Amino acid sequence: MRSSISAWAPSHATLYFAVPENKEVSDFLHQGSLGGGLNFEEGVITTVAISDNDRIFYNAVEIEGEISQTVLRLFRERTGNTSAVEVKHKSRITTGCGLSTSGAGSISLTLSLNE
Repeated sequence: MRSSISAWAPSHATLYFAVPENKEVSDFLHQGSLGGGLNFEEGVITTVAISDNDRIFYNAVEIEGEISQTVLRLFRERTGNTSAVEVKHKSRITTGCGLSTSGAGSISLTLSLNE
């Protein structure tokens, strides 16, 4: 039996967001932002296990998982770990509702990979 690791991250709803004009900072990556929102008790649990090839699932349905693929690519670039993995995201929240399931999935995937 292959071992696996799981991690959880909350879903989120942004209430307001703004990027203030800061003429002293020309690099947008270091400018900062203002905002606020709510985290929910519901979120995404992601389980990762070593596999023969990369596969990504959301609630037991195989998906392309562009954001998860990006997390995997960046993780591999930074760590040199090229192991193929099976990624299983599980949530009671439907995707596409503005409750940041993609954000919660990427955070919980990153936490799982880090372990």
